[in-house]
Amino acid sequence: MLTAATLAEFLAYYIPAVENLLDILATPAALVAGTIVSAAVMTDVPPMVKWTAAGFAGGGVAGLTQGVTALLRAKSTVLTGGVGNVIPPHGRAPSYAVSIMEFREGGGSRNAIFRGSV
Repeated sequence: MLTAATLAEFLAYYIPAVENLLDILATPAALVAGTIVSAAVMTDVPPMVKWTAAGFAGGGVAGLTQGVTALLRAKSTVLTGGVGNVIPPHGRAPSYAVSIMEFREGGGSRNAIFRGSV
């Protein structure tokens, strides 16, 4: 499952149609996830109030954020003809490599904090 999700994200970087399809799938999922997470942290609240507030607050904010992100990506795809989609992943590649090497080597600055040398 993780391999399929990773492959889909990788393809989305290079194929605008895949990116837009993932945005279409992610928007309803964001609404549901935002509602559930918001409801999970509300304790000692009557269920009607809890789920109403969770729907408006959590689902609304998550849906708005995801919707604006999807809209901006779609506009970027249209305005650049899909060429703008390829630029960001290559710009992030060096930082990914450094992060992976730091993780494999034992954490870098994270360990320095625990040793008290920061």
